[in-house]
Amino acid sequence: MAMIKCALCSSRYSEAEDLCPFCLSEQDKVDENAAEYTTLKRAFIFIQDEVWDKADEYCEKALDIDPECFYAYIGKILAENKASSIEDCIKINPSVASSRAMKSALRYADDKQHEVLYAITSKAAEASLGPVYNNAIELMGSEDVKDIIKAEEMFRSLGNYSDSRQQAERCKAKTEAALDDEYNKAFEKLGSYDTYTIRDAIDKLETMSFYKDSKLGIEAGKKRIKEIEDAKFAYTSKHPLLRNEL
Repeated sequence: MAMIKCALCSSRYSEAEDLCPFCLSEQDKVDENAAEYTTLKRAFIFIQDEVWDKADEYCEKALDIDPECFYAYIGKILAENKASSIEDCIKINPSVASSRAMKSALRYADDKQHEVLYAITSKAAEASLGPVYNNAIELMGSEDVKDIIKAEEMFRSLGNYSDSRQQAERCKAKTEAALDDEYNKAFEKLGSYDTYTIRDAIDKLETMSFYKDSKLGIEAGKKRIKEIEDAKFAYTSKHPLLRNEL
C-alpha cells in the first residue's frame, strides 16, 4: 500500500489513513502558508529529534500567533509527555486524557480530529479511571461507614466518569443513614447507669466527632460517668461493706 508523507510532522503513513496517526493532521487541510506553519514545522522536527523543551517552546510560539491552533496543542501534549504520537503518549501517561492541553486540543479540533481524539482519550480514561471506579463500588458495599465515606471521595474524584456523580450521592445518603443510626444508638447508651456502656458510647461518638452534636455527647458522657462514680463513692463511704458490690 502506498505511503504518504505528512506535510506537518514529516512522518510517513499509509494513504488509507484519514489522519496522520502522529500529529492528527489532515493533509488537504494543512495550510503551509499559515503564519504559524513554519514555527509548527520546527516544533515537530524537535519532537522527532526528542528535543522536548525546544518542541514545547516552539509550540508556545505558534500559540502566540494563533491561540486556537489545534496542532500546537497536540505538539505540547507530545513534548510534555516525551512521546512521538498521541497513542504513545496515552500509553505513557493515561492521565493526559484530562490535561488542560488535551481539553484545548479537543476544543479546537475539527469534526474528524475530534472524533479520533475523543476515542483515544475515552479509551485512556477507561484504562486509568475504571479500576478506581470498581474499587469505589466495592467499598460502597461495605458496612463500615469509613469505607463508604472513602468510596464517596473516590467517586467524586472521577468527575463525570460513567455514573460517578450519582454513585457519590448514593454513598452520601448511605453514609448519613448509617451515621444517624450509630449516632442515635450512642446517645441512647449515654442515658445508661452502667459506666462501661457509657464509655462504649463515648468511643463510638469519638469515631464520628464531626457528625452533628457528637462532641457535646462525648462531654456529656464523661460528665455522666463522673457523676455516677462520685455518687458511688459517696454511697460506699457511708456503707463501706457494700464497696466491692458496686
